[in-house]
Amino acid sequence: MKHFLHFLLMMAFSLTASAQAIYNVTVTNFSFTPPNLVINQGDIVQWDNVGGFHNVDGSLGSFPGNPEGFTSGAPAGPPWSFSKTFTMTGNYGYLCAVHGAGMSGSITVNGALPIELKYITATVYKGICKVEWKTEKEENLVHFTLQKSTNATDFSDVVDMNANHIPSTYSYMDDMGTDPFVYYRVKITDQNNAIKYTPVRLAYNDIKITKNTLTLLPNPYVEHFHISVQSVNNWTGFIEVYDFSGRVLHKQAYGFKEGNNYVHLENSGSYPKGLYIVAVRNIGNQDIMSATVVKE
Repeated sequence: MKHFLHFLLMMAFSLTASAQAIYNVTVTNFSFTPPNLVINQGDIVQWDNVGGFHNVDGSLGSFPGNPEGFTSGAPAGPPWSFSKTFTMTGNYGYLCAVHGAGMSGSITVNGALPIELKYITATVYKGICKVEWKTEKEENLVHFTLQKSTNATDFSDVVDMNANHIPSTYSYMDDMGTDPFVYYRVKITDQNNAIKYTPVRLAYNDIKITKNTLTLLPNPYVEHFHISVQSVNNWTGFIEVYDFSGRVLHKQAYGFKEGNNYVHLENSGSYPKGLYIVAVRNIGNQDIMSATVVKE
């Protein structure tokens, strides 16, 4: 198992005045991170391999249902980058030709935004995130819906705002609570009830925690899941995974550092469908955290 905090630091998204966005996907340790993206027509996805022998294969031979094929070429070791501009709407699948379906991802390409978006930002101060977006043109829009997520996959609505129908700046102050990081995006709804999304912004909570916390994501999962431990200090402990009968499936010593510790469980993809218990404890068993995760 390896520390995966570095991939979060690489998930930066850039935006041009014409609302074209660049989405970065980290390729390492048998996974694409994030594995699933929802983007808009004309946006760019860039894959960066930072560990392992991989490629990106979205060819029509492997995915005949893709609107068009794409590939990074033959598998290779790091470092390499591959980018594609998605000009055709629809649903795309892709995988690593070396690792097959166990290392795969998807991209949903919606139609172009019915808007000229200047920018969207997320700024944190004392646990409050200010999400702000500015438009240069708004045609046939009804409202905006600010959404948030802790795993970049499952988003929930925060607030609705009516469109002004003129170039405007919108903002909202959201309480991040105890979440160490939160993903934000804005859902845009037009008069025909068509829905589009802005690029995602990742915000880190600046409130110092006073208690260790454990999060499992995605949950439920299909291929692999990750463990996020937000720690108040440095300590050594164990990560254990049990099935519902109490049988130990995985046990590993781990050195936790102050802040966020992101651990990828590579063998979790081999578990049968069902419910699993994850326990994280220190050597003295005086601090034990546990949570459940479901494999679908």
